[in-house]
Amino acid sequence: MLSTIALAGVAFADTADFDQAAMGKPPAGWTATQTGSGAAQWTVVQDDTAPSKPNVLKQSGQATYPVCIKDDSNLKDGSSR
Repeated sequence: MLSTIALAGVAFADTADFDQAAMGKPPAGWTATQTGSGAAQWTVVQDDTAPSKPNVLKQSGQATYPVCIKDDSNLKDGSSR
């Protein structure tokens, strides 16, 4: 049963890259935000050490719970739908 649930979760997985995104700001089509206190700081930066080089989405601020959500995501109870 658990393997069936795990496999169902994989079916909804999606991969995003930020290679065409503008550097130094959050990517278009994403909502960069947070909950709680602090100030989340989301930016697209170049990282030649990343497995998905050259660009990555970096969170460099301090916040209780920084979150960046793809605008066309369909989530319910923390799972993709």
